[in-house]
Amino acid sequence: MSFYKTFRCILFMFTLCYFCWHVHAKAFIFEAEDSHAVGLLNINNPEEGAVYRSEASGRKAVHLIQDQYLEYTFCVRKETKVQVSNIRFSNDGPHDEYVIEIDGNVVGKFETGTQTGSGAAWNDYHSSGQVGNPVDLGAGSHKVKLTTVFSDQWGAEVDFITLDVDDRNLDEMGFYCDKFCSDDIAFKNVSTQDSVPSSRFEQNSFKSSCPEESNVRVAVFNDIADTFRLTATIPQYRTFSNNRVPIFSGCNFNRPSLNLSNILIDPYGQTITTKKMKTVFAGSPTYMIMTTTFYPSVLSFVRGVDENRVGSILTIKFRNEGPVFDLDVSYLGESRRYISFDRLKIDPQNETTYTWTFPDYSWSADQDNILRLGFTSSQTMNVVIDSIILKSRETVHNKTVLFKDNKYIIEGTDIDFWYMGEKTMTITSKYTKEEFYDMDRIQVYVKLPWSSGYSQVFSLYHDGLVSLLPMTPHGLDWIPFGTSIVIGPNNASDARPTSPIKSIEMDTINMKFDVEFIHGDHASLYIDAMHPETILTVKYNSVMHDRKMYPLMTLSSMWISDGNSLVDRISVNNDADRNIIGDWTTLYGLSAVLYRKCISSYNTLSPDLKLETIDKENTVHIL
Repeated sequence: MSFYKTFRCILFMFTLCYFCWHVHAKAFIFEAEDSHAVGLLNINNPEEGAVYRSEASGRKAVHLIQDQYLEYTFCVRKETKVQVSNIRFSNDGPHDEYVIEIDGNVVGKFETGTQTGSGAAWNDYHSSGQVGNPVDLGAGSHKVKLTTVFSDQWGAEVDFITLDVDDRNLDEMGFYCDKFCSDDIAFKNVSTQDSVPSSRFEQNSFKSSCPEESNVRVAVFNDIADTFRLTATIPQYRTFSNNRVPIFSGCNFNRPSLNLSNILIDPYGQTITTKKMKTVFAGSPTYMIMTTTFYPSVLSFVRGVDENRVGSILTIKFRNEGPVFDLDVSYLGESRRYISFDRLKIDPQNETTYTWTFPDYSWSADQDNILRLGFTSSQTMNVVIDSIILKSRETVHNKTVLFKDNKYIIEGTDIDFWYMGEKTMTITSKYTKEEFYDMDRIQVYVKLPWSSGYSQVFSLYHDGLVSLLPMTPHGLDWIPFGTSIVIGPNNASDARPTSPIKSIEMDTINMKFDVEFIHGDHASLYIDAMHPETILTVKYNSVMHDRKMYPLMTLSSMWISDGNSLVDRISVNNDADRNIIGDWTTLYGLSAVLYRKCISSYNTLSPDLKLETIDKENTVHIL
């Protein structure tokens, strides 16, 4: 091969590697004014540090002269490549020279070049492009430092520094070291014996931006074993935080919602447009129409009510001014024809707030929904809406005490709008023969040893979803649920994996629940709640499904990012942990632990969960 061909081949390979690097890398920015070490500069003093520049990012830049520097700390979660991809700067005068270091090692140099503008060039910013080559860094914290090694008397200004990290799953909290992750978490007494065949753990997870969506799915298969043990414990990491408020940012319930204020109803008014809806105005001074179209989008599957089917409440508050007018409210939804409410005569001088109730199943899940308001008067109207709110109605949970003694309370719940419709389960007491109908969920509470209160430790929904909690730690009122399990053969690839339950017989002496599934499978669930863990033993008495096609259970959880999750790691047979939503597909073992290394801002104290495949000698005594 000629030298020319060899050179072209090498150049092509270099270009290809460079392209692949930038496709997979993720960019993070350090603003100059955010540096925690600026050499001799005081960035709070505009004359010595951060200066106002209208063209700079954030309207601020930092002026540096020779021997002054910017320094930042950043973190990476695994061994990865890091590249200084850009330094945005300005200069007014002769060239200046900079050196970039990572962890004290020089990784690149660049010169500003000469710019002259009699002062105006300070606001004319340029990009350095890639500085040096990518460097390999290990997991943990690192420092990047930009030093002015040569400058004229006027120096130069830096707007920001960009680092590219070859880790698409690294988020801003992780990069800027705003979360704490522990590398010394270990689980003891994890089953690794070979007395029963290993289970197969299959990855069915997907990316999501909705914290309330169960996007982590791990299907559990086993061709022979019938008994499994689930143990819920307080997270291994240590924290005094107990965040537990639902977070719906990033979620889409695919149902119409509206929250507008100070709306002038004008037939020639400007259209209001967002990603999810559009409001237009039409008509004449005596007949005006306000039409809002809601666009359908992909639904975030959140367990509980059928989010896109529940009814809505419309509330309109008019400003108390203008003449009397007639108001017609109508909507286009699931029926694909306009449905109208009774016409109202509105006197804004007398009454200003009105409410309309939309029945369940009013709205379409996959087509445009439309809300139309018509205003009619014999004279020119002056209608101003102070606020218009359309939101889903509150669902009602009717609770019944099924059993209570000095240790346990068993409670049943009938949810007035359950996403599985009218199919519910029947609960029967083994000893009293009392039957309870229309149950969508049962919960078990255990008496706390240090107070007169009770702590919820178990929840079982009609669709087969089980959640476990350890006893609430001393000093707290309650802690949130975390990773759940769909008990019973199911299809793990479904949007909502389910194994619907037909009936349950309660053995309140042994805290045992004999479950008959709608599809003919049978299982017994045994609860043993003791401080500081809750154990659920699941024994399948008969399995009608093909075990190779249908998992016996599916682990269901949530991961948006490390530090914002219900689980971030999985370890099978106590081997090296893996990112829960990483690139693994199938794992084999007798045990799996789902836990968090990184303290989570979401449901901070929700439990770690251990699943073990066990033989008869290791089952609880009541088996």
